[in-house]
Amino acid sequence: AWVEGVDGYGEGETLDFCMACNFDYDCGSENIYKINIVNGYAKNETTFKNNSRVKELEVHTTELVEKRIVEASNGSYFNINDEMCVSEDLVYADRYYYFVLDDTMKEQTLDLGGEKDVFKVTFKIISVYKGDKYKDTAISGIRFNWEWLKLSDRITVRHLMS
Repeated sequence: AWVEGVDGYGEGETLDFCMACNFDYDCGSENIYKINIVNGYAKNETTFKNNSRVKELEVHTTELVEKRIVEASNGSYFNINDEMCVSEDLVYADRYYYFVLDDTMKEQTLDLGGEKDVFKVTFKIISVYKGDKYKDTAISGIRFNWEWLKLSDRITVRHLMS
């Protein structure tokens, strides 16, 4: 499990994933249409309830998008960066998604509204379900549409905590 590791409930803390990184952290993008998440410290029911769980989650993506779609989006995308792209028709642009997670150990699906060519994903804790015993807020697993990442394992995807 990933635990935010700060004083308090971890509201405002982030977990970042750079898609398709190699060991030198040279990154590309991956097609993602949904993200599955196991909320809390899902070892067992007691551990789950004793620790805090994410209630409101902001998901920030950096996506490779056709420039014409960004221009027609009426502000859905922002921080447009066309300097990273090899084509004048494609740009990297940022987008926010907002989700309210259920207070359950069962895997939950975060729907991104169709396939996205994603370079980076950042999860930000907005609010939590308070634990019965601990303030620590945990996430036990994240699965992008192509693979399951157990956050306790060593992974080749770069993650950073702020």
